Amino acid sequence: MYKRESQYPFAYFFTITIILGWALPLISLFLLSRMWILPVRELSPENWHGHEFTFAFVFSFLVGHLLTVSSSWTKNKNPSLKLIFTLIALFFIDRFIPFFFRYWFSFILLTPFFVFIIKRVMSNSANFFFISVIAVVFLISKALFFIEGYELYAKNLMSGGIRFYIVLIISRMWSVYAKHSFSDIQFGTPKWLHQLTIGISLLLILPFTMQSHLYIRMSLLIVGILIYSMRFGLMKPHLTFRRPDTAIFLFSFGWIIYGLILELQVFFEHLIFYFISYNHALFMGGFALFAMGMMNRFLKGMTGESLPDKYLWLMIILIMSSLVFRILIPMYEGVYMAKVYLMVSALSWSASWGTVGKLSFLKFLRGMKA
Repeated sequence: MYKRESQYPFAYFFTITIILGWALPLISLFLLSRMWILPVRELSPENWHGHEFTFAFVFSFLVGHLLTVSSSWTKNKNPSLKLIFTLIALFFIDRFIPFFFRYWFSFILLTPFFVFIIKRVMSNSANFFFISVIAVVFLISKALFFIEGYELYAKNLMSGGIRFYIVLIISRMWSVYAKHSFSDIQFGTPKWLHQLTIGISLLLILPFTMQSHLYIRMSLLIVGILIYSMRFGLMKPHLTFRRPDTAIFLFSFGWIIYGLILELQVFFEHLIFYFISYNHALFMGGFALFAMGMMNRFLKGMTGESLPDKYLWLMIILIMSSLVFRILIPMYEGVYMAKVYLMVSALSWSASWGTVGKLSFLKFLRGMKA
């Protein structure tokens, strides 16, 4: 029998994240190769791919994470199963919205998620502000995503919001996570550097798309790269790269920095390829590795056991291989074998999430009954 309250709310949504992480690249391959055709002609395979990775894959993890940590932030009870199942139903309804209504309409379905989470953390001012920023970014991006002329604005806004979320969580929790693996080493960050990191992350959310604002954006990118690099150095990579449960967060942070460098190249070389690569560096590298690292931490909290080191290293290698074939090799080898690179990248990505699923799927399912 399921209890009225779930002890591990994240288990439901992390399970969805794992399934989507495995399935979405394979579906996208069929759509991009035109082997499958979407029932809505106005919806291109590229836009569907970007939308589902952002508002399905990323969003499912975000909701699972926030539903759980909001309880520890405020000492509130975990959400009821009735509420969780209602949110899951809304989530899956949103997957079919574009086939029956216009895409912008579906932003309404995201509102209940954030209303509930914000209501839970209203007594905690710092986290109330953080979640409010994420909520505003998601809702505006969702509303603008398929309005003609605003697609680039929405993607930039969404990328900034995800980067802010990842950097904030890693900056807050790094010392705690690292101490679990390296109890004899002191980890700490100067308060001024932490505030600078959060401040520049907030400013980088703003998508300066007007020509007159490009120099402001370039300046923020340069400052962001410098601050993030300082923060990365204080994570003691020469030590923490030795263990996969800490190395995975370092790789995540590193890909975020590299994504900013790629975005900066857009302004210097005016190549749309760098913009596409920047988004993939952020989502495939920064977010995916962060999500896997957090799932491993949550799994340990739920069962007392984390994923075996050898499998965690395998997942990191597969994700990194996917990024190499999606970003780095095409950058230097051209587009002559783009389809081959895309296929290898998608298969590596799916294999990594398939490994996560094989090792943790049943454990997350058992967590639903806890």
